[in-house]
Parts: sequence; C-alpha cells; structure tokens
Amino acid sequence: MTHIPFNPGDVSTKVTESVRRAFSRQGMISNLKTFLIAAPLTILIWIYAEQQQLVPGKDLPLRISVVSADPANRLVELVSPPDGEIHVTVEGSQSGIDQVRDLMQQTLIDKPLQVEIGGAAVGGPTRLTLVTKDQIAGDRLFFSHGVTVTSCVPETLVVQEDRLQEQEVPVRAPDVPGLVKAVFDPPTVKMLGPSLTMDELRRQGGLFALADLADELSLKEPGEHDHIPVHFKPVDKVTFSPDSVMANLWAQQADQTRLVSPVSVFIQAPKWLVDNFKIDYKDVLDQPVTVVGPPGQVSLVDPTRPKLIAVLQLANADLGFHGLKPVTFQDMGLPEGVHVKQENPPRMIQVDVTPR
Repeated sequence: MTHIPFNPGDVSTKVTESVRRAFSRQGMISNLKTFLIAAPLTILIWIYAEQQQLVPGKDLPLRISVVSADPANRLVELVSPPDGEIHVTVEGSQSGIDQVRDLMQQTLIDKPLQVEIGGAAVGGPTRLTLVTKDQIAGDRLFFSHGVTVTSCVPETLVVQEDRLQEQEVPVRAPDVPGLVKAVFDPPTVKMLGPSLTMDELRRQGGLFALADLADELSLKEPGEHDHIPVHFKPVDKVTFSPDSVMANLWAQQADQTRLVSPVSVFIQAPKWLVDNFKIDYKDVLDQPVTVVGPPGQVSLVDPTRPKLIAVLQLANADLGFHGLKPVTFQDMGLPEGVHVKQENPPRMIQVDVTPR
C-alpha cells in the first residue's frame, strides 16, 4: 500500500478557496439586490428632480369673475375684459404647472377664479382700473403649487362699482288675459339695486315689483282665487325682499281669437290722385286677420264674412310710388268687445301708382 504524506497547508488552501467562492457568490447576489432596489429609486429621484426644475414662460388661459368685499352695500361688475378671460404667464416646476393648468381649465368651463374687490365705500357709480397681476398673483391657486405669475394679458382690469340703494316699492299686477283684479299681501316690498339702475328705473317710472302671473293656472278658471303665492318678474341687478307675496286674484274667462278672411281693401286718396293716376293693388288681403274678444262675442263673428275692412291711405305725394304700404283696419259692425289683434310689424300690401 502506497503511503500519501499528509500536508496541512493543502487543506488550508482548499478551505480558503471554498470560502472565497462562497463569499464571491453572496457578494454578487447582494450587489444585484442592491442594484435592483437602487436603480428604480434613482430613476424616480431623477424624474422628481426633472419635474422640480423651474420651467419659465408658460402661457395659460384663465377666466375670472369679480365679487364685492362688501356685498350688502356695494355691487361690482367686470367691464373689461367682458367675458372675464385673460392669459397668464407663469413659471414654476413642471409638476406644479401641470396641476395649475388642470385647475385653470376648470375656470374656463364652470368655475371662474373669484377676485374680491374691496376699498372705501362709494357714493355712486365708479370705474376702477386695476393691475391684473396684482389681483390674481397671490391667489392660492398659484402659491399652493409653487407657481409664480410673471405677467398677464390684458395688463389691467376695468371694474364698475356702485353703491346699493334700497327702496320700498308697490307690488303691481301685469296685464294678463282674464285678470280682473289683484290684491297683494304685503302690498309693498323692498327693492335693492345699484344706484345707477335705481335712478334709471325711477326716471322710467319703473320702481315697482311686477307680479309674475304669465303662467298662473288659476287665471284660466273664472272666479276668485285666494292665497296664491306669486314671485316677481326679474329685474337685472335688482333683488326683492321678500321675493314673493300672497295674492287674491279675480279672473274672468280669457279672451279668445278667431281668424277671418277674406278682408277687403279700400283706398282713401285725394280725388286729384285718383283722377290722374292708376293705383294697382290687391283688393283683398292675402292672409287672414285675427280678431280677439270675449268668447261669447267672438263666436258671433262670421269668419268668412267679417264686418271689417282694411284701409290703404294715399296722398298726392305718393304719385309714382312703387312698394309696400301699411293698412289700418276699420270696424264695420263687429260685436261689442271684439277688435282686431294688433300686428307687429303692421300688415303691408304692394301698391303701384302710375300716370294714366
């Protein structure tokens, strides 16, 4: 049997190589794990850093509206730009600008950015010219996202402000078919509006609250109708307090209409014009005429033989006239209470006046 001598150094070398290989594999795996974790994180950090870099000169559309800092006593209106749309140049991080752009898009659709207008009380209508940037730059819309407004177009806003006036005014009933009488409780209400509007209404005799009875169903039933709640016809820039009243209404049967045709046309002209010129026109109107009145009386009108004529009036100055002339209607025996419904524009017929 051959004897192999034992060498401790050989064993030590083999163990060392095995340990080195084991640690090398573990190191590679550990390094790989570290890389897999660090690489995405590095990319995210890089993306975040890119987004946080300042992006200058972004031009974005924005819509604004103005509100009064003292709405109980002052009214403010945006005069220019009339639609409230402005353009804003901003700078900030890309992420901040993207968020602001989305919010500004909402202002264009349904939610304008409100600009509060304050200052000392005014005695009457006053126009203010305000720097646009000063009015919007401090809004939370921008600073909460780290975005700065650098310029605006237009550079200024024109705002009208006016002191609100209050006056007690009577409640009135409109002229509606079938309404005979109306009594309101309370009979007066408070009317609040800007001084410019109130002064104009005062000049026109319009300082009253007009009851909105156009669609009141009770008026279709003859008789007395008590405790009917009614609102008022809206008046621009004006509010009423209270905004409704109770009404007692008396109604009669509403007027009815009837179409009548044919309606003959007659000429009224000076004898000289008739003797020396030929007047060409249709002696019957092309379209039916509407008469209106109480139902019982309208029913007495013969729709094919109405007691009604159309009158065409000419003067000597109409010699050589070729064109349209208006006609008026003359009652030739219509039932009492029946009349021709007013037409707007008035009825016209073609007339030609030529020498004989």
